[in-house]
Amino acid sequence: MIGEFSAACAESEPAEQLWSWGYREGYQGLWSWQYNAGGHCTDSQEVQVQGMMSIRDNTENGKIPIEVE
Repeated sequence: MIGEFSAACAESEPAEQLWSWGYREGYQGLWSWQYNAGGHCTDSQEVQVQGMMSIRDNTENGKIPIEVE
């Protein structure tokens, strides 16, 4: 499990790349930092959703059901 990461403080790595890396490396889950988008090193909800959605169709490590409401 990878918890509390953000593209805002990831040395120029876009959210999609961070989420994809975690998935490809076989982690059981990924939590971005503060979905409510407040505080230091926080991505906007839009950026976080882009990251999550970038891995939604991956299947090599199993299909991940992603629903964002």
